[in-house]
Amino acid sequence: MLTRRIIRFALSVENKVVTKLPKAPTLLSGELENYRFDAEHARIYDGYTLDELYGSKIGIKHSPAVQAEMRK
Repeated sequence: MLTRRIIRFALSVENKVVTKLPKAPTLLSGELENYRFDAEHARIYDGYTLDELYGSKIGIKHSPAVQAEMRK
């Protein structure tokens, strides 16, 4: 009789799957700014031309697949 109650109780309890969702990080207001100070920007970019920083588009040899994607 006791085993029947245990079995009945075990079958009646639902095993709920609880997943913990990731929480968004808490950020300060100035944390997402590109550069907080002009000196930070100058230390990285000064002394270079735009072609040296980002490359020139003239003369780059891409594969045909990449060229097809760029034409879209």
